Amino acid sequence: MAGLAFSAAPILGGLLLEQDLWGLSWRLVFLINLPVGVPALAAGTVLLSESRAERRPPPDLGGVAIVTTGLLLVLFPLIQGNELAGRQGRS
Repeated sequence: MAGLAFSAAPILGGLLLEQDLWGLSWRLVFLINLPVGVPALAAGTVLLSESRAERRPPPDLGGVAIVTTGLLLVLFPLIQGNELAGRQGRS
């Protein structure tokens, strides 16, 4: 289903932009979520029951460390890349 949605999205988005319904231009692309989102929200409130743990779980320090490291490894090169590229161009 994800593959089908991924391949159909550009086609449906292009058709919506081409039709320009109600003069909304590109904004109509965001409204495509309403026919799926509203029924999903309604079904979720009816079908999903609330559940709570008896005790609050401890913080996931390992997960915090992994996410922090991942963000550092992604953002640091992006931030430093511009500066280093500028230095190489001046040489």
